[in-house]
Amino acid sequence: SKALNPLLLHPDSLIRALWDTLSFFIVGYDIIMVPMQAFPLQAVSVILIMDWITGSFWTFDMILSFLTGVPQGERIEMRPWRIFLRYLKTFFLIDFLLVAIDWYLLVINPIFFEGQHSELADSRAVLRIGKTMRIARVL
Repeated sequence: SKALNPLLLHPDSLIRALWDTLSFFIVGYDIIMVPMQAFPLQAVSVILIMDWITGSFWTFDMILSFLTGVPQGERIEMRPWRIFLRYLKTFFLIDFLLVAIDWYLLVINPIFFEGQHSELADSRAVLRIGKTMRIARVL
């Protein structure tokens, strides 16, 4: 627990503020691109690169959520195990499902279903729409 203390972020720190600002840009990208993916889009390099960037960003955001202090009344809780438990009880499941969708769409789906027709492949649009839940999480 004490080994994590140097890694902990205060929620009002500059690093966390910059990260949260970047998350709004990533959400903005998702707001535009997720609905567009309901239509057949060509696999353009820029889109593929942005998909990898956003998937990586949200994965790292989960790690930061385990390391960012949380408000508790008038003080900030900075004990790692309390932060960990709080995140598990609040947004972890939603974040985990959304990140799992990202990685499914980035890695598993192209390997097994590219160029094939399957019910699972048809579910891609539904999975992508599910990513819009992230907007509510960030706001």
